[in-house]
Amino acid sequence: MWTKVQTELETALATKFFLRLYYDKAYTELLKEAGIRPAQDLDFAKLSAAQSRDLKNVAKLRMSLFIGDLKSKMAVEGSTLQYVALKNQTLYRAANSAGPGSPGGIWWFTEDIWKQCQREAGVSDSKRIHWLHQRLAVCYDWSKCDRIVKIELTGLSEVPAVQAIGLPKMRFDSPRMFGNPLPGIVHQATMHGGLGGGLQQTVLPFIPRLEIRSVLTFATDKLGNPYR
Repeated sequence: MWTKVQTELETALATKFFLRLYYDKAYTELLKEAGIRPAQDLDFAKLSAAQSRDLKNVAKLRMSLFIGDLKSKMAVEGSTLQYVALKNQTLYRAANSAGPGSPGGIWWFTEDIWKQCQREAGVSDSKRIHWLHQRLAVCYDWSKCDRIVKIELTGLSEVPAVQAIGLPKMRFDSPRMFGNPLPGIVHQATMHGGLGGGLQQTVLPFIPRLEIRSVLTFATDKLGNPYR
C-alpha cells in the first residue's frame, strides 16, 4: 500500500493545481523547483513539456521523502493506508501554541472523531486531551497541547491527504521537548505507558494554513497541563 499511495500522491501533485495550498510554503516551493511560478489562476494545462516533466520528477522526490518519513514513524497501519482528495469536510488538530510551526502540522483527525471525543470524554479539557492522546498515537513524544484548531474544507477545491488507522505506541516524554539540549545537561526521555491508537489518522503533506481556525484554548498550569 505504501508504494501505491506514494504513486497516487505523485500523480495528483503532477496533474492538479491545489489552490487551497497557495499559501503553504512547502507547496509553492515544490512548484518553483519545477520552474513554475505560483499564481492563484495557475493552469496546469498551459505548462510547457519541460515544466510538466520537472514537476513530475519533483513530486516523485518529495512524496518519496514524505512517505518514507511517515513509514519510519511506525505510527499507522500500512494495510489501511489510502490516498484521498479531501473536500467538504472539517479536520481538527490538537496543537501546542508554543511549539515550532504551531498550529500547523501534518497530523489531523476528522470531525467524527472530535464529536466522539466530546461524547466520551465529557466537558473537561484535560480529559479531552487525555482521550485524544490515548487514541491518536502519532508520535514518540507528546508536546503540551493547549488548543484545538480546525480546517474547514468547503467548496470544490481539494487538498491531498493520506488516511490510515493509527497503531498503538509507547509514550515517551522528554524533559526538553523543543530546541537544542542545554549544555552540560543530559536529557533522558521517560516512558509513560502505552497509547492505544486505533482511530483513523489524516496526514497532510501540505497545509492550507490560511484556513486554520482556533476551536478552543485550554487554561493550563505552569507545567502546561490543562486544568481539570
